[in-house]
Amino acid sequence: MIIAEGIAAAGSWVAGGHRGIATIRRLRGSKGHAGASGQARRITVSGLDSPLRVGTVNVHTSGGGISAERVRGSASLSTSGGSIDASDSTGDLDVNTSGGGIRIVDDDGKVAAHTSGGSIRAELHTNHGINLDTCGGSITLLLPQGTHASIDAGTSGGEVTSNLPFTTTGAVSGNHLHGTIGGGGPAIYLHTSGGSIRIGPES
Repeated sequence: MIIAEGIAAAGSWVAGGHRGIATIRRLRGSKGHAGASGQARRITVSGLDSPLRVGTVNVHTSGGGISAERVRGSASLSTSGGSIDASDSTGDLDVNTSGGGIRIVDDDGKVAAHTSGGSIRAELHTNHGINLDTCGGSITLLLPQGTHASIDAGTSGGEVTSNLPFTTTGAVSGNHLHGTIGGGGPAIYLHTSGGSIRIGPES
């Protein structure tokens, strides 16, 4: 196990682990980037802070899942072999996995998520641009009732449904939805080749 806590970084900081679990807490960096990489079964990051948003928090593992919470600033999370959970973060978020599902809760920034082997669930309070794409599962996107967005949602293996007030533009079909919520706003792109898409109000 690797544990790094309360580390301040002016340039960059990287933790690498080849087995077990890597845990990184309260990492701060005003320049460059803060990151964790390795082959741990699961990497957990908590309270990572890039206060000036000069750099990006980078977390990568080739052999396990990633859990991230309270990351302040832009973040890139990627794994070749597990699921990714991200919650209560600010800044743009880029999430990629080749072997598991993705769950995102309360990120305040642009959100991009891709998985080749699982479902995606995002529960967001704001829309600054959302791109969710999976080749092997369903997509669930939950947003506030007052959201403003332009939506392009399509699936090759299920249905697209919306429980938010929706104005369609163009042709309407069961597996593709194109239109606006709240008169339009930042673009939301949702696509899956292996499941259904559901857009609904946050609980």
